[in-house]
Amino acid sequence: WLSTHFAHAETLVRFREAAVRTLLRGPLAVAGATLENGVLHSAGDEAGTGVALLHISQRYSIPVGLDDLDLLQETRTDSLRREDLSTEEVLVFNRILNEANVASTLRLLAEYGLLDRFVPRFSRTMCYVPPDPAHRYTVGEHSLRMVEHLERLRSGQDTAGARFSDLLTQCAHFDM
Repeated sequence: WLSTHFAHAETLVRFREAAVRTLLRGPLAVAGATLENGVLHSAGDEAGTGVALLHISQRYSIPVGLDDLDLLQETRTDSLRREDLSTEEVLVFNRILNEANVASTLRLLAEYGLLDRFVPRFSRTMCYVPPDPAHRYTVGEHSLRMVEHLERLRSGQDTAGARFSDLLTQCAHFDM
């Protein structure tokens, strides 16, 4: 009986691994992007695609393909020039702020100039160092680190800040 059970379990494991490999190999449509060879690729080139692609990457913990990251880098200047936000872009940005891994996604948005669309002139804060030797980081870097720290507090990963984390959780129940 036990040997039959183990043989069946091994078959299920092999089947699951084959299914995962097949899915990752793709191509597979994932929420407006394409999953192929274990990375996400943009499904279009319309406005807001970079923000949407980084949101899908955040939501499913799937890396964005290098070609798409290169394209985001190439279009960085155009992204900084555009000031009009579509309703869809605003909705996607709000979803980014309400999911896990906010800090890493905000950092990617900042790196590719997309965060400036939602937080005007944020890229300038990444260059501004306060004229005080006590400040180790630029204003932008400090802001991103604070988001990372708040994320750790909210998730309970920061035991030293556990008391503050409790207060943060309690404050979440109040309308502010």
